[in-house]
Amino acid sequence: MTNIFILGVSRTGKSTITKKIMEEFPYYKVIPLDIIINAYKKTFNDKQIGYSKEYIKENKLALFIENIINQYFDENDPPFIIEGDSILPEEYHKYFEQGDNLCIFLINSKTSEEKVADCRQYDNKKDWSTRCTDQELLKHFEEDNKIQEIIIKQAKKYNYPIIDVSKNRQEKLEDTYQKIKSKIKK
Repeated sequence: MTNIFILGVSRTGKSTITKKIMEEFPYYKVIPLDIIINAYKKTFNDKQIGYSKEYIKENKLALFIENIINQYFDENDPPFIIEGDSILPEEYHKYFEQGDNLCIFLINSKTSEEKVADCRQYDNKKDWSTRCTDQELLKHFEEDNKIQEIIIKQAKKYNYPIIDVSKNRQEKLEDTYQKIKSKIKK
């Protein structure tokens, strides 16, 4: 069965695609990277996990997730979806490029200012972005854009799909979901 990795920068539709998959294929287990990162940071506040421009080279999230998968899942378990940011294409290639996995990277080529405006227009009260000031969001998206450049470069190197949701977002997310769905049904 196909394990799915839906990765990329924030506010690109990773959770939206994951929810659609879960509606039609509820036997998938979801491993949400945001929850793991937040729990890890609250437990080990002296350690860094996840990525930011300052410590991207020390990020060990992919290795951490690989160890969880190797110790928790076996070939008879239902497939899983890993959804979130903080795993770069190079790390995916090193730790997860085997078997019947499917990996996509979602990006948003809008400017940081445009992303902030989109958050203010479209996000609901449950979204983390609603708890941030415009300045905090701007800083976040400026960092995201730097990481996005790394994602694009590495994804091209390893020939992984890159989906840019900056235009026709809903159409691109639906198209991506349909491609994932066809791979699941094989």
